[in-house]
Amino acid sequence: MRETPSHVLVRGSILALAALSLAAYMALTAVEPPQPSSEDAPATTFSARRAMRLVEELGRRPRPLGSAEHQRVREVLTAELASLGLEPQIQRTVAARQRGRLLVAAQVENVLARLPGTTGRGAVLLMAHYDTRSTTPGAADDMTGVATILETVRALRAGPQLANDVIVLLTDAEEPGLLGARAFAAEHPWMADVSLVLNFEARGSGGVSMMFETAGANEGLARALRRAAPYPFASSASVEIYRRMPNDTDFTVFRQAGVMGLNFSFIDDLPAYHTTLDAPERLDLRSLQHHGSYALALSRHFGDLDLEQLAAASRSDAVYFNPFGWAMAIYPLAWAVPLALLAAAAFAFAVVLGLRRGVLRRRGLVRAVAAAFAVLALVPLIAQAGWWAFSRAAAGLLLTPHGMPYDQGLVSLALGLLALAPAAWILGRARRHASTLELTAGGLVPWSLAAVATAVAMPGTSFLFLWPLVAMLLALGYGVARGRRRTAAAQLAVLALGGLPAVALVVPLLHLIGLAVTLRLAAALGVLFAFLLLLLGGLIAPLGWRGRWLPATAAGGALLLLAAVVARGGYDAQRPRIDSLFYSYDAEAKEALWLSFDRRPDAWTEAVLQAGERAPAPSYLPFAPGTTLLASTAPVAPLPYPRVELIQDLADASGAGRSLSLFAISPRRAPVLWLRARCASGIRGVWLDGEHYPLADDGDGAPVVLLRFFGLPTAGLALTLELAGDAPVEVAAVDQSWQLPAVAAAPALPRPPSIIPSTSWFTDSTLVHQSFAF
Repeated sequence: MRETPSHVLVRGSILALAALSLAAYMALTAVEPPQPSSEDAPATTFSARRAMRLVEELGRRPRPLGSAEHQRVREVLTAELASLGLEPQIQRTVAARQRGRLLVAAQVENVLARLPGTTGRGAVLLMAHYDTRSTTPGAADDMTGVATILETVRALRAGPQLANDVIVLLTDAEEPGLLGARAFAAEHPWMADVSLVLNFEARGSGGVSMMFETAGANEGLARALRRAAPYPFASSASVEIYRRMPNDTDFTVFRQAGVMGLNFSFIDDLPAYHTTLDAPERLDLRSLQHHGSYALALSRHFGDLDLEQLAAASRSDAVYFNPFGWAMAIYPLAWAVPLALLAAAAFAFAVVLGLRRGVLRRRGLVRAVAAAFAVLALVPLIAQAGWWAFSRAAAGLLLTPHGMPYDQGLVSLALGLLALAPAAWILGRARRHASTLELTAGGLVPWSLAAVATAVAMPGTSFLFLWPLVAMLLALGYGVARGRRRTAAAQLAVLALGGLPAVALVVPLLHLIGLAVTLRLAAALGVLFAFLLLLLGGLIAPLGWRGRWLPATAAGGALLLLAAVVARGGYDAQRPRIDSLFYSYDAEAKEALWLSFDRRPDAWTEAVLQAGERAPAPSYLPFAPGTTLLASTAPVAPLPYPRVELIQDLADASGAGRSLSLFAISPRRAPVLWLRARCASGIRGVWLDGEHYPLADDGDGAPVVLLRFFGLPTAGLALTLELAGDAPVEVAAVDQSWQLPAVAAAPALPRPPSIIPSTSWFTDSTLVHQSFAF
């Protein structure tokens, strides 16, 4: 091919990139939640507007364990299930979760019901949780899941009876540690009947409902999802990524128990998660409809399947994804490595053939490969550095529920442009010594390596690198086959077509990953963005070559976007800032403090924190060593303190230790109790509600144990400490209630509309401490 004038390459590249930008927009908007069905929709269908009535009734006030609203909601849910012709029951028990020497426990009250099938060969479990954190009404998290299940049961009752039973499990105590799900899995007799679980969650107030996690071999489950659900949206990449994150849901309990299942959630509008913004008015009805489309369709599908046969047939995992819109591609996971190796071999063959035919030059190819790895190294670094600089220069914009700017999308776009600028410059420099085809081939070297590496290490994500690689290989093959007979226009058009699969797959995933991990992991997003730039390197390079206007334009655009975000800064009722304030009374010292996690007071807290200073957290509070708080002296509220009484002190048979039976109670009926026990000779274990929790000895005799109990019974709590010796035991007791005390100078509630409480368990609570020795 003769040397093409630079202006022809520039115009062609602009047209190609414009077309790909349009394709990216179409890929992002091709998947939107379905429109909500009306209230008068047929009885056998799911209607988000019917389900929304329950969200509006029960999703307006926080319902943490032990609160009056928690009890009211449970009673309403029980009545709703009864009105649907079911026989609801309450599973009341104590459940606990141990993490080292921390024991998180709760008085659990799960709501259950069962819709009988005709055969009883197994049961499909529909699950959501009805409790919330202390400062959020939880309309989305997770009253949408609860409403989804009740509306689904109503629609199932209106249709023909299913072959299998359907169990409704509305769990309690999910927020403190999945305790309701643990209680059901460990103790309830219906657990033995559960063959498959469908869990419905939310981490935001809208967006598509995505099947993001599976339990058991998932090829059969993925194919069932594609076959039964009208709007299936799922990715095996999300399963791989989620497994590596610290997050969990009630679904985790069943996955660990070996039960098959699917987990669903929508995650748009992160500021609403666990905050007062999670109200019915903010909820996207389309997301509720999408939840319901899964719940009803899959309940009917799995409800009429032989679930034992499904379990026996589901022996392998799959790679699955949405290439565009609601279409789902599925193939066995075992194909991932062979396909990746085949693609890598095809790429090597194309390069060798290109070199032999003179279409590719060694020198140009080496320059292109060097440029590709430079881009791959620099783009994530620029993205993370850009976020670091912005988060410090505009720290005032990050006083938000989860530390992200409300304009996270604009900031993400700005960071992308900022990273594009040096990438375009590097590729433009390489274009001086490498042809368009050589730049394309050079960019495919990291793609080939990534395709093979992900197929081996994270096979669920391998499709993300495999199919864009294959598409661009076809474009490269066209250039090699045509040789010097190809025209510049044809080559650019083919490269644009080859880039379409990458745009269709990578751009939506970038959006979803950004919502999931936020900009704190900008470097991870930068890696994926860098791969996209490399695949399109042959189209980008001419715009960073002569004149270098793309690097300058990208950098300038990034600065303008960031300036616009800063100019739009400030807080109001729709985009509020957060603060924290809680009251701590040490009954032993007769001293009280106003405490806050904030760096400085705001307009609401300054009345009590204006004279405050940062100081170490009081030692009796359950914070990690080194925690500092903004603290100010507070008036003493005459609050009764928690009491711990000795019931029995028995030496063990060996005489080397003893068992200390204690009884703890909150006279002021606080719903949460913290107990920290310390014994110089060591604490070997704890007995709670008939269950034993051993404590590992880390070399210091395990001298401390910390118990956090939610939903503390008004009658009190009994526990037993197993001690390694006869040294005295010191017990610090702190009870916690979900409101601030009525003391002099306390800030008036509610807060101004532009301020909301933070997501901390301690915000807007009162803690009272007393110590005991035995």
